[in-house]
Amino acid sequence: MAFPSAPTAGGGSVDELPDLGGFSPPIAAAPVLMPSLVEERPKWILPTVIGLGGLLVVTLVVLVVVLAFRKPEPVTVAATLPMPGTSQVQPPPPKAPELPMLKRGQMIGIVGKGPYYLVVNRSALPTWWPRIERHLELLDRRYQVVQGRDGSRGIVVDDPQALHTWYARVRRAG
Repeated sequence: MAFPSAPTAGGGSVDELPDLGGFSPPIAAAPVLMPSLVEERPKWILPTVIGLGGLLVVTLVVLVVVLAFRKPEPVTVAATLPMPGTSQVQPPPPKAPELPMLKRGQMIGIVGKGPYYLVVNRSALPTWWPRIERHLELLDRRYQVVQGRDGSRGIVVDDPQALHTWYARVRRAG
């Protein structure tokens, strides 16, 4: 059902549009400028890329040559514990430092100029060495017990003050 349109002053209805008879204006887009292909790459880029690539190749060749012709490092093997029921030969102990000589007639004393030695003469070993061994746990510095060629024994310490203090305790303990 169609609703009648209200009459207007011109005698036509409001809803009526003029008939243009199939005429439509041409569709025209706004003009767009397309960028043209311009070579804007700096001239130094290509030689730089080629040079860096060549430097990388030379570096790799030098690295391969150095690694291929270097002398292999000696392999150290850690000592293993013997299996139960088997015996293993013990390696020789490291060479102990040579004990300095005491003054003539001296039985026990501290000698040396770094490292410092408490030397016990061979004739004083039966009386002094058991006492020294009992007090070794009181020596709060790293020490090494060494055997001299003439049968004397000594204790090697790097700290003279610690050795003097410990030796004074051993003498007082009796």
